[in-house]
Amino acid sequence: MLTAITGLLRLSWRQDRRKMVVALTLMAGNAVAVPSGAVALKHLTNAAAAGHAEPAAWSGLAVAVAALAALTCAHFAHIAYFEVSELNVLTTDEQLIEVSNGTPYLDHHERPDHADRMALAQDELQRIGEGLQALLTGASLAVSLLLTTVLLTLTHPALVALPLLAALPLLAGRRAQAAADRAREESTVDTRQARHLFELTTDAASAKELRLLGLVAHLQQRYATHWRRATARIWRGELAAGLWRAAGQAVFALGYVAALVLVVRDAVRGHADVGDVVLAIVLASQLNTQVSAAVTITQQLVRSGRSLQRLDEVRALVPQPVPPPDAPATPLD
Repeated sequence: MLTAITGLLRLSWRQDRRKMVVALTLMAGNAVAVPSGAVALKHLTNAAAAGHAEPAAWSGLAVAVAALAALTCAHFAHIAYFEVSELNVLTTDEQLIEVSNGTPYLDHHERPDHADRMALAQDELQRIGEGLQALLTGASLAVSLLLTTVLLTLTHPALVALPLLAALPLLAGRRAQAAADRAREESTVDTRQARHLFELTTDAASAKELRLLGLVAHLQQRYATHWRRATARIWRGELAAGLWRAAGQAVFALGYVAALVLVVRDAVRGHADVGDVVLAIVLASQLNTQVSAAVTITQQLVRSGRSLQRLDEVRALVPQPVPPPDAPATPLD
C-alpha cells in the first residue's frame, strides 16, 4: 500500500504540481466541512428545542455553509486532478511501449511469461487513472475519520470503539481484493489465449484459410473452453471477495447499532441532550459511509499499486541492451 501511495504521488507530482496543490487543498476543505456540519446540526437542534431563534438561525446557516463547502470542494478538486489522472494513464502507456520496444532484442516477444505479464499490464494500467482520485479521497477520508473519532469520543467515551471497528471492514476489504487479484492472475493464460483466438477467428486475413481447413468450429470450441475456465476462476475469486466484504460490514453494522442504542439510553436517563443524540446519529452515519468509501478506495489503491508493479514486472522480463565495454586507453608516445 505504501509503495502504491508513494509511486502515485511521485508520478502525479511530476505531471502538474500546481493542480496537485489545488486538489490537495480542496480535499482538505472537504474533510473539515463534513464533520463540522454535524457539530453545527447539534447546536441547531439544541437551540431549536430550547426555543432560541437567533442561535438556531446562525446554526442553520453554519449547516448550510458546511454542506455547500463539502460539495463545492469535492467538485472543484475533481476538476483539478482529473487532467493529472489522464496524464498518468498516458505516461504509463508510453513507458510500457518504451519498455517493450526500446531494446534491440526481440526474443521476449516470443516468451509466454512476457505475453502473460504484458496482457496483465495492458489491462491494469488503464486503472491507473482512478488511483489519484482514490489517493486524494482517501487522504480526505482519513482527516474526516480522525475528526469524527474525536467528536464521537467527546459525545460518549465508549463511542471510541466504533471507529476501531471500522478497521475490520478495511482488513476484510484487503483480503477480498487479494482473493480477486489471485483469481485474475490464475486466469491470465486462459484469458490471453481466448483473446488471441477471438482475434484470429474475426480477422479478415485468416478467414479464408480457416474456412478451407474447416477450423472455425474447432477454434470456437477452444475459445469457449478458455473463457469458461477463466470466468469460473474469476467468479470463485469474486465470490470469496464478496463474502469477506460482507463479513467486515456486518461486524461494523452491529457496532453501529450498539452505539446508537447507547447514546439514546443516556438521553432517556438525562445524561445527554437531544443535540448529542442527533450528533451521534449523524456522525455514526457519516462513519458508516466513510468506512464503505474507505473499503472501495483501499481496493482502488491496491489495484493502482499493482498496475505500477505490472510495469516493473514487464521491465524486468525485457532484456536491456548491454553497453559496449570501454575502449582501452591509447598509450601516448
